[in-house]
Amino acid sequence: METLTNSEQPKVAFLGGGNMAAALISGLLAQGWPAEHFRVADKDVGRRHFLAAELGVKYADLVYNGLWYTPLRTALDAFIASSQRFVQGEVRMRLFKGSATVVGRRSDIALYDHDLATYDEADRFDHTQSEGFVKLWGLPTKVWSRRQGHVRG
Repeated sequence: METLTNSEQPKVAFLGGGNMAAALISGLLAQGWPAEHFRVADKDVGRRHFLAAELGVKYADLVYNGLWYTPLRTALDAFIASSQRFVQGEVRMRLFKGSATVVGRRSDIALYDHDLATYDEADRFDHTQSEGFVKLWGLPTKVWSRRQGHVRG
């Protein structure tokens, strides 16, 4: 693979800042692409800030501040490479009038399992476990309500 100089590398824009965009950006950063070459269009402002803060700004600041030959940069590269170890597969996109929409994705090693993610009669999910999960998930709110819920500020 030919290495492009910083000025030769194309700018990359992502429509949507979900997990797929984050994975792609992480992988490109690990290959040496500069963070300032990425743009993300997402309706969720928090997601845009997260991607900038967690994937671009920290790494870009590290390099900008002359910390390229530090254990931190080496550790970040190792983390990014490790996180991308199982990123593989195919994504089908529909391109229409300036928009791009994911219409399908497939990977032989994906963690998503339709039978575990649905709530119909033929699934493999043990529905009796959901009651305990809901109780556990709601426990912090229940404790707050008992201890501080009556206090109005």
